[in-house]
Amino acid sequence: MLDETDWSMVQTGAGRATDFPRHLGALLGRDPELRAGAVRYLWHEVLHSSTVWPAVPPVARCLAAILGDPCMDRTVRVELLRWLRCAVSDAVDEIEDFDRHGDESWEVEMVSTRAMLAARPDLYRSVAPFIGSGDDEERMAAIVAAAELLAAPDLEDERPSVTRLLLRLASGAPWRERAGIALAVGRFGAVPEALLVDEDWGVRVCAATARGLDNDPAALGQLREALTERLRCIGVHFGSGPHPSDVTVVGEIGDALLRRTGERLGELDIWVYSWPEARVEEPCPCGLTRPSTGEDVRPASVL
Repeated sequence: MLDETDWSMVQTGAGRATDFPRHLGALLGRDPELRAGAVRYLWHEVLHSSTVWPAVPPVARCLAAILGDPCMDRTVRVELLRWLRCAVSDAVDEIEDFDRHGDESWEVEMVSTRAMLAARPDLYRSVAPFIGSGDDEERMAAIVAAAELLAAPDLEDERPSVTRLLLRLASGAPWRERAGIALAVGRFGAVPEALLVDEDWGVRVCAATARGLDNDPAALGQLREALTERLRCIGVHFGSGPHPSDVTVVGEIGDALLRRTGERLGELDIWVYSWPEARVEEPCPCGLTRPSTGEDVRPASVL
């Protein structure tokens, strides 16, 4: 793909993608400043303003091709996994917006979007080996990326085995990783049944957002309660730490409510953005607390 693409003719959010081959080499290099510059280039120029520019699909394929390179720094791989997830997510948002509001005048803009979605099976094959990574951050980045990719119709046959793998990984994992896995499994349509009865309240809420539960009244009731009566609990429990953060969880709940009822969050998520200090300093009404270690210490009444 690198040699097949005329990068001087492909548009990013900040101009032509002429510099991409140089940055691609820097991602595998030993110079930390050049690596950091290449990562910034991907986020701020190629994927500028959450738009699937014409350069995004070929760049995504090139990045996927080097994910397994032994020369790659682990922190760079984590960034690339996150970038791939965002690129696919942006494409999904664009095609959904087109389906709701678009007309023939949008078709030219949709060429890149459709190319990005068509790349999902190939991207998944590059991401999948890192789902079982021994590094916590890398593993979760791969899980989140894979969940976004597995929504592709062509990957439907992969979902059962991935669901079983993720639920095995969740068994015995810390509560935050279980919550992230619950969101991931639910995102591509599976139901994380074991996590619906997890000992941790936050994990159960994340599991209730699963698309496979969109017709389940009990799951809907649990999400309504989380937003109307226990929004502060989400902030105190998840905070602004590693995935999933409180903002992520509230967003997933909001998406689930919109799918199930047509209701929007409105002003309910203002607390999450406006009172970051209160996430830990002020107790929630349930008495839920979260120490700095990231592990929760809670009274039995909220389990």
